[in-house]
Amino acid sequence: MLRYLGEDEHVREVGERLEPLFSFAEAIYNLWAQQGWEVNTHPMPEECVQLGSLMNTQALRLFRSVVEQVRRCETYTATILSRTLFETFLAVAFLVKKDIRIIVEPIRSKPGSPPATTAKYIAKIRSKGVKRTRKHLLSYQLRMLLFQAYDYFWLQKTGLNGVAKHPDMSGRVRQFKRTLDPALLQRYEQAIGPEWTYILKNSDNYAGLSVADRARMAGKSFSRWYEALYPSQSRAVHGIDIHHHFIVLPSDSQVASTLWPAINLMLIHIKQLQDCIGFGPDVNTALDSLLRKRIWIADNVLARLPT
Repeated sequence: MLRYLGEDEHVREVGERLEPLFSFAEAIYNLWAQQGWEVNTHPMPEECVQLGSLMNTQALRLFRSVVEQVRRCETYTATILSRTLFETFLAVAFLVKKDIRIIVEPIRSKPGSPPATTAKYIAKIRSKGVKRTRKHLLSYQLRMLLFQAYDYFWLQKTGLNGVAKHPDMSGRVRQFKRTLDPALLQRYEQAIGPEWTYILKNSDNYAGLSVADRARMAGKSFSRWYEALYPSQSRAVHGIDIHHHFIVLPSDSQVASTLWPAINLMLIHIKQLQDCIGFGPDVNTALDSLLRKRIWIADNVLARLPT
């Protein structure tokens, strides 16, 4: 592909000046990409471990893509990928955390409005007058089923409707939908119950919660990350931060400020998986080494960049 004027030289120079930062990102990726999930200390059912491992692999691929884009000084694209990375980490946290509590309540009809013909429900992490207790705890098995059921409901009900409106795709969509097993749909509905069936079929995610609430549920580090960075990354996703489009060749500081949040998010993710599942003392040793290196990078690389 054609290059921007001066792009190759700029990318090479930035790469040389920020090599410690890129090497650090690569070390984090290499550590976790080689980490097996064949552990015996976790409290999760094996099928839940497998799903968590699958989502963790997707997160690794996204992190690698972020690093690769930043190496090319494509900070805008990397920002978009970082938001997807964050939401993938939230999904992993939903699957592996020991304590996930969600309140499910019926939706009451407003005074004076006609009564609902079918029962409706809503998921919350907080509810006025309801104390969240252990009875609101979601088992690993239920969370796995919610994750899988939402994907199936999406395909069955709404996920392909837009595609089907295209003249060249309507036949293919009908053909694909015939491959979906209605008996499996019924089994999911029976397994998760009517309340969660209603919530998932009327939600845009597996937990029936906003991104903000899923971040709070994942932990304080994720919640702080959401508050500090998610809004600006969302602007990039929706193409409304026009000032970024004037930056063709970003500065060292702009490159570093794009990669550094993704690095920290990856370390938070690894630490949470180690706390929730436990991969043995070798991972603790490696993680401690990475956290010490993180301090060195902050003091000796980032702190010396021009503002």
